[in-house]
Amino acid sequence: MVLTLAQTWGDGPAMTTAHQPRHCSRCGHRLAADNPLAMCSPCQSASVDAHARPPAVPPEFWTLDQMRDALATWHMGRVIFSYRHHPHHRQTLPQELVGTWLGLTQAQLSRIENGRAPEELSKLIRYSQIFGIPAELLWFDLPGSSRDRRTAELSRPSCYSRKRWPWRRTAHRYL
Repeated sequence: MVLTLAQTWGDGPAMTTAHQPRHCSRCGHRLAADNPLAMCSPCQSASVDAHARPPAVPPEFWTLDQMRDALATWHMGRVIFSYRHHPHHRQTLPQELVGTWLGLTQAQLSRIENGRAPEELSKLIRYSQIFGIPAELLWFDLPGSSRDRRTAELSRPSCYSRKRWPWRRTAHRYL
């Protein structure tokens, strides 16, 4: 703000303020005089919206070896960790931000990433839908979509084969 002297009605000098035009730090448009922030209203809305949900990612995002390996583990925490550290984002996404997308605290997200794999199907479905993980890459079926059973068996990691654990298929016999 610059102070200037101005003549008013011939009464002598008076102090008034002259505003230097300010511009939005995001788009460069001129800011309103009553806007104390660094961004215009549309850019503020877009900024808030960007923090409300994950960014749209291209299909190639999921083909990176890091993402494929995480998806092959059948551990949603490892998938989320790989998502946060993906080079597409240019910098690691903070757990606080990703946690808000999922409705979790930073501590809860840390436990999911570093602890046992979440097994509750409703949570797995919700997380995969929030991130937009393609259904063909998931180890479970999304509601309203069904995969060929043979395709699902082929995508299963070898450590989950029925030959290794024959009781998985007939667990009811042991109860």
